[in-house]
Formats: sequence, structure tokens, C-alpha cells
Amino acid sequence: MIQEIKTSWIAGLLEGEGCFSYRHDKNYASIQFNTTDFDIMSKYITYLRELGFDIKNKIVKLKKKKPTHKQGYSIEITSKKAIGIMKLISPYMGIRRKNKIEEIIYDSHI
Repeated sequence: MIQEIKTSWIAGLLEGEGCFSYRHDKNYASIQFNTTDFDIMSKYITYLRELGFDIKNKIVKLKKKKPTHKQGYSIEITSKKAIGIMKLISPYMGIRRKNKIEEIIYDSHI
């Protein structure tokens, strides 16, 4: 039950704020997530770890475009980890994102 809640939370977050892609030139799948809320970024990583994904602290502090802008943070998860996460959250995604995930999984041959 707890795992399902964490999985659906991640799916909801990525449905609204995630970017799913496949880099044909470099042959890898990618999930990118950007936010100005460091606590949400931390929760995202914690939940992924608790679900069994070995996520390293690869949080990038984004450069502010203006001094008045909030600090932004970004993380990109690639390759087999990204595919594993996509497979896990796919049942919770809307049709557009689900189709994109299926396309990436097919392209990755994993």
C-alpha cells in the first residue's frame, strides 16, 4: 500500500513536471525533472530510493536568469534506471505520457 502511494505520487509529479525522452544520438532514455522546491526534489529522490532505485545525488543547481527569480534545481535519470521508473509509473499516467513512455521503452530495446 505504501509503495503504491509513493509510486502514484511520483507519477503525478512527473505527469505534470517531468520530461521523458529518448536520445537516439546517444542511445539512452531519460527522465528530467526541474523544480524550485528543493523539498519536493528531495522527496522525489527519497521515494525513488525507497522503491529500490539506486539514485545518486545528481541534483544540479540551475543558474538564475534574474536575481529576483527563485533558485531552481534539476535532476536527470538515464538509461536502465529511467526505463525502470517509466515501467513502474506507466499504469498511473495519462494517455499522452503513457504513449510517450511506451515509445521510449520500445526504442530502448530494454
